[in-house]
Amino acid sequence: MSGNSTHNFSIELFRTGDRHQFKCVYELYYEPIFRFVYNLVRSEQEAQDITIETFAKLWQLRANLESLTNIKAFLYVTSRNACLDHFRKLQRQRSIQKEVNYLLDPQVGHEIIKAEVISELYQRIESLPSNCRRIIKMMLVENLDTAQIAEKLGISSQTVRNQKAIAVRKLKVMLLSELCLLTFFLLP
Repeated sequence: MSGNSTHNFSIELFRTGDRHQFKCVYELYYEPIFRFVYNLVRSEQEAQDITIETFAKLWQLRANLESLTNIKAFLYVTSRNACLDHFRKLQRQRSIQKEVNYLLDPQVGHEIIKAEVISELYQRIESLPSNCRRIIKMMLVENLDTAQIAEKLGISSQTVRNQKAIAVRKLKVMLLSELCLLTFFLLP
């Protein structure tokens, strides 16, 4: 829209939805808005999309604008906000990609499996008879040896060894049966 065309611009007609008036605004501001957006996002396709979306919002909200100056300000603010939204979306995508890459790391997979196995082991320890459970927990959690456990509980070292053997045997049976079941489901 040349300087002469701006004299013919009618905000009243624009606000009521006159397509000729909208076309005048579009021709006047499309290039500057596109360049502004492109300088921010550095992608021609994204700049075109944001610019077109900005003009679509202008059309939707045209009744709220009171002058050509308001229209220009609206276009720049709306396109800037769309660029910020674009950058936030890219940041979320990068963050999600980092998380996916982290989870795909074989070391992380091993740590997850290890944590699951330890969790399962502790659940199975809770199902042991009380004496076995207490002795195994003292051994694993408190890191006590047979003599220390015997002294702390006031029982013989042989009793501690017997309870440990019972606990280990029961845990093997429980965990091996689950491992066999898991292997059955995982095999092709």
